[in-house]
Amino acid sequence: MMAQRRVMMKYGGYSQSKKKRSYFRSMVVPMLCSGEYSIPDLIGVAKGYRYVLTAMWPAVGATDFPSTCTKFQVPYFIFDGVLDQNTPAALVQDYFDLIQAPKKELIWFEQSGHNPMTDEPERFKSLLRDRLQALEKEEPTV
Repeated sequence: MMAQRRVMMKYGGYSQSKKKRSYFRSMVVPMLCSGEYSIPDLIGVAKGYRYVLTAMWPAVGATDFPSTCTKFQVPYFIFDGVLDQNTPAALVQDYFDLIQAPKKELIWFEQSGHNPMTDEPERFKSLLRDRLQALEKEEPTV
């Protein structure tokens, strides 16, 4: 899978950033500069990422999400880039159409690939914040 990600990063299906940045520069440096993460936190992130790839990814890859993961009891949001070649927009839309949730929304990022949070960080933060604040104001439905 890492070979696939490297090829996507090289040709733009993963990130649409003008600067072809490595995972380190696109994810780790911003985390370090945020002041919210320590070096031990970053080591934990790296270990967790490696764990997911080795222990959990085979199960995730074998899961037929459109058949088994469509009903949610919580709000469901997808933030995706229309230029994503890892999870193409048409597949995302098809899956989203199957989702049943109390609230659902598919938010497209026109200038993004697989990682809108790094391709369009300000817009991503703003849209995520807006949705979370709106959810906070809603009355609970039990």
